[in-house]
Amino acid sequence: MNGSPEVKGETTKVWDHRLEMMAAFLLGLAAVATSWGTYQSVLWDGDQASHYSQATAIRAEAAQSWVMAGQMRAIDIGSFMQWLNAHLAKDAEREQFYRNHFRPEFTAAFDAWMAKNPRINPEAGAGPFFMPQYKLSLEDKAKQLDQLADRAFKEGERANKIGDRYVLSTVTLSVVLFFAGVANQFSHFYSRAAMLGVAALMCIWAIAQMSKMPVN
Repeated sequence: MNGSPEVKGETTKVWDHRLEMMAAFLLGLAAVATSWGTYQSVLWDGDQASHYSQATAIRAEAAQSWVMAGQMRAIDIGSFMQWLNAHLAKDAEREQFYRNHFRPEFTAAFDAWMAKNPRINPEAGAGPFFMPQYKLSLEDKAKQLDQLADRAFKEGERANKIGDRYVLSTVTLSVVLFFAGVANQFSHFYSRAAMLGVAALMCIWAIAQMSKMPVN
């Protein structure tokens, strides 16, 4: 008869075996996925450190360029003030001396300003430093370096977030390993089945999350 103790015993053994197989499968799958997630998190952590190091090095170079640009501006201002004093004193020799020693970048702005005849033209501007021709290549370089540093830092932040997501998935998988490992210790069938069911759902979720992440 179908309801005999022998039949029920055989059915129980079949389901017990199925639960054991499910537990073994989850343990193997979670172990492999954990290893993969850990490997990826380590790689992304390395990328994060590399990008942050690059950003720091580039930022230091940018700071040096800003300092040097400030020094060049100070030289231009000092040279112009000396020229202006000689010009107002009508000391042509000294005036020409300073004019000959202007930096090339400053000379372009100075010539453009002088072309407007600032002595009689009130619209000539306050000085060559306010002319569009006045540019400091070191300032442009510093701005470009700052932009590169910003991009490197953002890449580091991105790598950090991806690494954290991999870590979260591996933590979830460690819980799966725990549930699948202890499930067979329970004698009650439904308790084992419930624990393995939860472990299976968590394993699917963690693997699905990792499948959406970039691979390094």
